Amino acid sequence: MKIKTFSLVTVAALTLMGAAISSVQANEGSPVGPNDKQLAPAAPLVISAKRVLKSTTIVSDNAFTAVAGGFQPIHGPITMTCPGTGTCTLEAAQNVQVQGAGGGAWAICTQVDGFFVSEPSCPFLGSVPTDGSFGAGSFAQSASNLGPGNHTVQSFIFTSGAANLSIYNIVYRIYKP
Repeated sequence: MKIKTFSLVTVAALTLMGAAISSVQANEGSPVGPNDKQLAPAAPLVISAKRVLKSTTIVSDNAFTAVAGGFQPIHGPITMTCPGTGTCTLEAAQNVQVQGAGGGAWAICTQVDGFFVSEPSCPFLGSVPTDGSFGAGSFAQSASNLGPGNHTVQSFIFTSGAANLSIYNIVYRIYKP
């Protein structure tokens, strides 16, 4: 297995490139994600090497579940704890496979305490295949400034039409601060 590491400069450059692409897409008048109109614009997330990993939860399944259009839960709610005092940052690294015949846009979106995460908001990942084959997508989101205590975390698949949710693996991490 090969492991690749990236410097903070590389990550920052990729983040800025993604922000520029999102800005261009937003300026073209088409939404870049299914919940764009539900969220206020977020300030850019600051990457910090001083964050300390406090807990990790991995949720995965080889499920093959039919999902209707709109937002549908990928898994049940999970409780994650921000320990001690001060704030925490939650990261969700999501990998999902979809299958279908109807096409239409799809996305992976995370909620914390019942609200969609906006660091960044979830983007469309492409179209559900129209020939019954499988497609996969990955995306990471963060929620910063979470207060101490328990927080409910849940990931959703968004489809503009019916599809099948297939294999998924989602890694949630809590960092201090």
